[in-house]
Amino acid sequence: MAKIPTQDWIPNVAFFQLFLLAFDIVHDFQRLCLPRSYLRRRARAKLEALMPVPFNSSSPAVRLSSLILKKIWPHRTRRALSPQFARLWNWKEIERVLMPDTLPVTKEIGCWLLRKLREIRQFEERIIPIYPTDVMVTPVHLHIGQEAVPVGVCAHLQPSDMLFFGHRTHGPALAKGLDMKKLMAELYGRTTGSARGYGGSMHLVDVANGMPGSSAIVGGSIALGVGSALAAKLRKEDRIAVSHFGDGATDSGVFWESINFAALRQVPVLFVCEDNGLSNVMPKSAHMAVEVEKVVKEFMPVFCADGTDVLAVYGAGGEAIAYIRKEGKPAFLKCLTKRWMKHQGVEADDLSYNPVDRERDDPIKKLEAAMLEYKLITRDEIRQLAAEIESQIDAAVKFAAASPFPDERDLAKEV
Repeated sequence: MAKIPTQDWIPNVAFFQLFLLAFDIVHDFQRLCLPRSYLRRRARAKLEALMPVPFNSSSPAVRLSSLILKKIWPHRTRRALSPQFARLWNWKEIERVLMPDTLPVTKEIGCWLLRKLREIRQFEERIIPIYPTDVMVTPVHLHIGQEAVPVGVCAHLQPSDMLFFGHRTHGPALAKGLDMKKLMAELYGRTTGSARGYGGSMHLVDVANGMPGSSAIVGGSIALGVGSALAAKLRKEDRIAVSHFGDGATDSGVFWESINFAALRQVPVLFVCEDNGLSNVMPKSAHMAVEVEKVVKEFMPVFCADGTDVLAVYGAGGEAIAYIRKEGKPAFLKCLTKRWMKHQGVEADDLSYNPVDRERDDPIKKLEAAMLEYKLITRDEIRQLAAEIESQIDAAVKFAAASPFPDERDLAKEV
């Protein structure tokens, strides 16, 4: 492999280490749309082959370089960094060395991820014009913009694994396998709904696919996941549980009780914190003294991912779930994401302290761009997929509208 040219006055080893650490802290490597851990592993392996001496990430010089880089270039993209290196290195050669040959997913998995992302997005976009007509008899908390988190996690779950929701249920439910017709009928309050019209948006049920029901109390379902995991451990069942919630729920006492109990009893549960930085309209800085993972790491392993990038969530979520299945112990996954819609309802969020870039923060566009670049899909196939999902939603709306309401005989049932 050819050496990357450098100026004579730059020590090869130190500069290679500095350059690698630059990639290590670049969180927004948008062109590749890959998990940072995946990039780091590939970059380290390839750069070590070029270096004249072994890479030592614990050396004082490297630690100092890392600190300097974090101060100088926080959250910069490749395009922001490249002018700094353009005078010294042949960037095309660097890119050739570092560019992974393939995405960290197969075409089959990539297409599944994209389908689920689009199912959630297009389903909820259809809710927006329907909701004001009052045919839906339930409040809704839309998942638009946050789809990558449930999809990336649910890609690793089996039907027997138990999933418990927070307030935003549509995304996790569709990702785990809830039938679109049953979901739409539940929103319409009809007997053909997933909870036979009893539950509405926040009480979806699909026992066959591992969704036994959740609580609409903020944080209430977190303990249900722990209890399910404890039951699996006591019964020696080969399954895990997932408690899916927003960062606002981490204020609740039940969250900390659940974290402590899960760690104390070592039960196979994954805590998924979908962190959009908001508790209804309150910014996280107004109600949380420290980032929650800084405390949780004292109880269990913590995994983090870019919640606007489904490949990042798929990677980190896969590592967390593999750990739980192997060790039988709890883990915590934090995904930073962006809330596009208001906390409740169908209006776009207009909070000045919650800026959303619908190009940069769109998990669907990120995945499509990556799959197109690596030739795992074509634009025609994307259009065909979107049209197919629209037809499924059309059928779901017709099914829900034609389904019957509960009658008086149902009042005493399920009580």
